[in-house]
Amino acid sequence: MSASESAASVPGINLEYKGQLCDITATEDALAALGARHAGTLHQRDTYFQVEHGRLKLREQENDVEMIAYTRAEGGGDRWSCYTRTPVTDAAATRAGLSRRHGVRGVVEKTRRLWLYENARIHLDRVTRLGDFLEIEVVDPSDPATAQALLAQLLIVLDLRQDDGIASSYIDLLQAIA
Repeated sequence: MSASESAASVPGINLEYKGQLCDITATEDALAALGARHAGTLHQRDTYFQVEHGRLKLREQENDVEMIAYTRAEGGGDRWSCYTRTPVTDAAATRAGLSRRHGVRGVVEKTRRLWLYENARIHLDRVTRLGDFLEIEVVDPSDPATAQALLAQLLIVLDLRQDDGIASSYIDLLQAIA
């Protein structure tokens, strides 16, 4: 990582929810009716590295590469996450350097349909070898109660139960079936 990449790191916090996605068409119809905006389809490749604390991944998509370091409680359907995103200019060199230093934990490949509503990012993900999932991230909320209220609203609109959330990350789910 170069000094310029380090200087451009962006820290943040979000409230996350992940669940199985049963009907992408019905979910997109509900999001459109709510007034959410479809912001495109992304093809992402996340390489996870073995780190002692938290998680570290290199995300490659179209013309954008970034390193994402994050920590979060690994339990329950909704979880708070603290993260730092750092732009990367040379994906191959960064991947090689991180691989040598930490070792690769695994790779997650997915197609993500991104929807935006207020300060929430709604991801409709098709994950290679796992299937379809929905992730909601309430990004940089002004306060925890506001974030939880927005998440609760989205769960109601999408006919989801908070208790049905999945606590594992995609890399954990992939390793569980390996």
